[in-house]
Amino acid sequence: MRKRYHWFVLAVMLALAAVVAGGASLRPALAGAADPPPPSRVYLPLVLSPFRTYLSLIDANVIIPPAQKFLGANGGSIDGGAGTIPSPGLLAYYPSLRAKSFQWMETAGIDWYRNYGSDAIVYSWRYVEPAAGQFDWSYWDELVRQAQTHHINLLASIGNAVPQWANGSGDWRQPPSDLYGQPMQNTAWYKFVYAFVQRYNGDGVDDMPDLIQPIKSWEFWNEPDLREGWNPPNYPPHQFAGSVTDLVRLRAVAYAAAKAADPTATVVGPATAQTTGYPSQYAAGVHWFIWSWPEFLSAGGLNTVDALSFTHYFDSNNWDVAGFDEPDFILSMVDSGRGGKPVWFTESGWSGAPGVDYQVKARDIVRLTVEMWSVPWMQHLFWYDFQEQSLLASNNHRGLTQTTTGPSASGTEPDPLFHPAYRTAELMQQILSGYGIADHPTLLDAGDARVYHFSAHGDDVWVAWWRADSGGGVVNIDTGGRTTRVIGLYGQDLGLFSGGALGVGPDPVYLTTNLNWNPDVGRIAGRLHDAGQPSNFDNSVIGATVAVTGPGGLSETAQTDSDGNYQFSGLPDGVYHVTVQGFASQPASYDVNVGREIYWGQTSFAVSINP
Repeated sequence: MRKRYHWFVLAVMLALAAVVAGGASLRPALAGAADPPPPSRVYLPLVLSPFRTYLSLIDANVIIPPAQKFLGANGGSIDGGAGTIPSPGLLAYYPSLRAKSFQWMETAGIDWYRNYGSDAIVYSWRYVEPAAGQFDWSYWDELVRQAQTHHINLLASIGNAVPQWANGSGDWRQPPSDLYGQPMQNTAWYKFVYAFVQRYNGDGVDDMPDLIQPIKSWEFWNEPDLREGWNPPNYPPHQFAGSVTDLVRLRAVAYAAAKAADPTATVVGPATAQTTGYPSQYAAGVHWFIWSWPEFLSAGGLNTVDALSFTHYFDSNNWDVAGFDEPDFILSMVDSGRGGKPVWFTESGWSGAPGVDYQVKARDIVRLTVEMWSVPWMQHLFWYDFQEQSLLASNNHRGLTQTTTGPSASGTEPDPLFHPAYRTAELMQQILSGYGIADHPTLLDAGDARVYHFSAHGDDVWVAWWRADSGGGVVNIDTGGRTTRVIGLYGQDLGLFSGGALGVGPDPVYLTTNLNWNPDVGRIAGRLHDAGQPSNFDNSVIGATVAVTGPGGLSETAQTDSDGNYQFSGLPDGVYHVTVQGFASQPASYDVNVGREIYWGQTSFAVSINP
């Protein structure tokens, strides 16, 4: 899921736009002889007309599934492994870890989750149906149970790896052998999708036991167009080894099966690595894609989705500065290739270490969410990713939280570290909690700054920032004479504002007509585990008392929960002293510096139960 090529994609997009604007040849110079034929019409900055006309299979205005929030989160490689033998710290194998992960999502106000769909892990077809007609629903049942417990909607990414019995190959990327069989209802893939959707559709027939919150949104395969652009000279397929014709057939069969099992289901896809509308298999001369978007359209791909999905990773520096305008360019291209369908932006994000280069990630999760939310045909944005492995953090750092995996995880998990971006996402969800996915904000200013206005249900919120990554300027905002509370990216109370000139910088600020705000947003969190069981995964100390003292005479206690975790919230900035009451512990205490832009968590103790 993590991209190594997005900057190449952007470069060739911009090059294409420049060529078109200059009236030069419509073919990109870098692509070479293997490029697809040029589009039949080109508009500025770059709009591709499809080779055929497609009609929506259902009304795009009524397919939005029940949802409360626009922003969702992706699972990452921490979701699970390629095998059923538990790997320490991976969520699929430990219900308590999955429960905690979704609890932290719920606390942040993020109520959509897209499971990790790459690399043939335990949620894939390969493991759900290890033999024809024999299903192991255990991993999915647990995922669904925890999601409904924490009020999280699932965009279920299924398929993603073909079992050997279905394709006769040890390569899980190869399509099923009977993909083109007739009638399609007798094919292995149709039967799998039908059984899957039937189990989680909530109709009371063959449902998962105790199903309360059905799955209504489905995605089949992740990045089926992606070649390994980092692996020359052959650039083998990374997730799906079939042609565009094979992929469209795979999707058509899945669409029919899903609709047969649940006519109200929303089918999302094709979850491409390339941006919707991208015209070539090449980026910067590298063969990154098996097929191009025009080839997908020509094969009838739009008839296999209710909503389009794609992934894109923006540049880390000045991605939205005036004159560069990457998001506007991307949206123009997506609009050109979507055929009137609504769009789910199912993967994007930035890297940023929690205590080093966190600022870009912390601000851009807000900026990108608001920008995409303002587009009338955009229905969701999914951040990649919610939770990452500490083992991978040195070269990834896209997560909002990170936890330990591998041999050192036993005896310490769950014990998360929360990035500053978790705080900024949580505060955004809190401030914009009154607005649903259909409450698209209005863009008021897109010069050197961006200003957006949310208005619904009697409350109003403006969100504003300077588009460059440094510096700042002044914007004029008309609040209609209403007084607003100005809140900073990290929850700072910046005073009252009643309209006129407002100074802004790269970090977004909120202006809300809800004047009630508590600027104390600090947290301390950790876990107590039994020092006598250092290698036992289930070694939590339940019901113990943790005490904290801090600025202004603050003195509070908290009890550890069923997983040994404790948390103090609503703390003002300052230094706090944390101890365990009633037990000898290692360490004996912590002195914790709490600040708005400081990561928190992993303030944990090994407790001696039997001294």
